[in-house]
Amino acid sequence: MKKILIVDDEPDITEVLNIILTDEGYDVRTLNTAANIQKEIDDFKPALLLLDVKIWELDGRLVAKAIRDLEKNKDLKICLVTGSLPNEEIKGITIKSFDAYIMKPFNLNDVLEMVAKLFA
Repeated sequence: MKKILIVDDEPDITEVLNIILTDEGYDVRTLNTAANIQKEIDDFKPALLLLDVKIWELDGRLVAKAIRDLEKNKDLKICLVTGSLPNEEIKGITIKSFDAYIMKPFNLNDVLEMVAKLFA
């Protein structure tokens, strides 16, 4: 079973994503803070991280870079979740630290399609 870790400071977002992805057969865990993200990655060993661009006081782009810089995370797929970045900026950072992105508000079918593509 593919594992997905969702990190977003909006509990409603994590709850909805958890429900739809669990219903599709994925093993899902959620965090509403990035404070223990690497510990959760080490313990849970997700194949995909859905990461909000703004997590309280942290910039999700910097969190992703720190995660990506660790050799042990080299196979982890990272998807940016944002409602605040312009498309041009997203395209630039997707190449560097992210494998994909989802814009808020999102269509649940688009989320499922994107996750399926990342696991293909």
